[in-house]
Amino acid sequence: MLKLLKLGKVTAIKNDPRYGTTVIIEHVNGFETRYANLLTAEFVNVGENVTKGQTIGTVGNTATFEILDDYHLHFEILKDGEYQDPLIFVEY
Repeated sequence: MLKLLKLGKVTAIKNDPRYGTTVIIEHVNGFETRYANLLTAEFVNVGENVTKGQTIGTVGNTATFEILDDYHLHFEILKDGEYQDPLIFVEY
């Protein structure tokens, strides 16, 4: 499954009212990853293809509903619009 998430295309970069600065990447087979609470997303552009290990932004504290937390990355994986457990897909 990890190979499915090694390549993707940036489909949106937005300032979400709850999640702050957010980069959304579309992958094959209905997968999507979301990187939120970013300070900046200046390293990628909408429509750009990205690969594993590429910098897409810097960690910040822009998510209003997590404003009391320390700086961190808010990360989500969806499959066909349904949230998945990231620990199944991420090596750590």
